Amino acid sequence: MGAGIGWALLGPLGALVGGLIGNFIDKEGIPRAESAGWGGNFFTKKSTPFFGNQSFRRTQPGDFLVSVVVLCAEITRADEKIKSAEIEAAKKYFLNTFGAEKTRDLMHLLKGVLQQPSHLPEVCRQIAESMEYEIRLNLLETLFTIAQSDQEILASETRLIENIAHQIGINPNDYRTVAALFIRDPEHDCKILGVSPQASSEEIKKNYRELVKKFHPDKVAHLGDEFKELAEKKFKEIQEAYERVLQTKS
Repeated sequence: MGAGIGWALLGPLGALVGGLIGNFIDKEGIPRAESAGWGGNFFTKKSTPFFGNQSFRRTQPGDFLVSVVVLCAEITRADEKIKSAEIEAAKKYFLNTFGAEKTRDLMHLLKGVLQQPSHLPEVCRQIAESMEYEIRLNLLETLFTIAQSDQEILASETRLIENIAHQIGINPNDYRTVAALFIRDPEHDCKILGVSPQASSEEIKKNYRELVKKFHPDKVAHLGDEFKELAEKKFKEIQEAYERVLQTKS
């Protein structure tokens, strides 16, 4: 999907969505999704084995979207039963991000994945071994955004996203930064920056510089405008938290 699928069609992710993606291919082998405006190759038959290779090949938009849909399916059944409200939350996110035509295809894929058993550990391992670290951070932001689409992030959803973060190799401090961007409390700004309220200006600046390296929107620009826009919004929140915390030290 998007500008092509590479490593996502190999390993557990491919086993989950391969047949479903085939529904998008017409009799001449032309991706229906391309005519709907996705662009590029929706399905690449010439993909080479990649699962388990630690030297990352650049994640394509299709790889990212497949990962989003499969993990979104896990979130909708986080409390061990699928609720229509959670399906609608996913649909709302897709509509706001991609528009009606693309949402129809994504919902078809999501519902197909929901009819299959969960393979979360295997899927997370493939993502951890195939997706660049900064893209995995954006993946977490996307999952939180979907969970928040129904105006409430449930405790069961937060626990699952934290579990996913652990399984895809996200540093616990980076997970706490991402979570703090969505779950607010009195120490919201400090949690975003990963510092204590008593931290020195030097420590705050050091942590902020590290966050810039990981969360800068340019890291995900090749995934497309939709995901870069989310990255820009959250990066701006990191910048604003940094400015507010520094002001308290003045």
